[in-house]
Amino acid sequence: MASQEQPDVQPQPDGPPGFRSWSAYFRKRYEENPDWVEAASNEPLWERFEQDFPEVKPDANLRNLQAKVKALLRQKAYRKRSAPPQGKSSSTLRAYFRQLYKDHPEWLGSRGDGPLWERFEQDHPDEKVNASHRRILFTVKGNLMNKARRRQ
Repeated sequence: MASQEQPDVQPQPDGPPGFRSWSAYFRKRYEENPDWVEAASNEPLWERFEQDFPEVKPDANLRNLQAKVKALLRQKAYRKRSAPPQGKSSSTLRAYFRQLYKDHPEWLGSRGDGPLWERFEQDHPDEKVNASHRRILFTVKGNLMNKARRRQ
């Protein structure tokens, strides 16, 4: 199969010189300075913008575009943080949590999950508990509680 070459993309007429678009400019600046993505203030970015383009005054549309790019980058970073841990599939974690509840049925009726997370940290000291773990535990606990209710 022949490789498909991407045609050279011309910059948009209203875009910055040297970039495909204003979005590409903002992505590049955030890539160079990743701490700007999590920062509440956009001042460092706009200071750099003024250095790069002193003749361009950022209007509301440009500021909105910058906010959208920043929000997308934050979403991508969040997805990476809450992804299932490397080497552990969600089915493996579901089986692990089911076994813990089977071994300790008193944990199933409790409101807090403290003892379960303590046991998880003992069994997996190299892993940090993240949103993915919590989501899987919530699903397993809910399914087991529903199953127990149906049996009654």
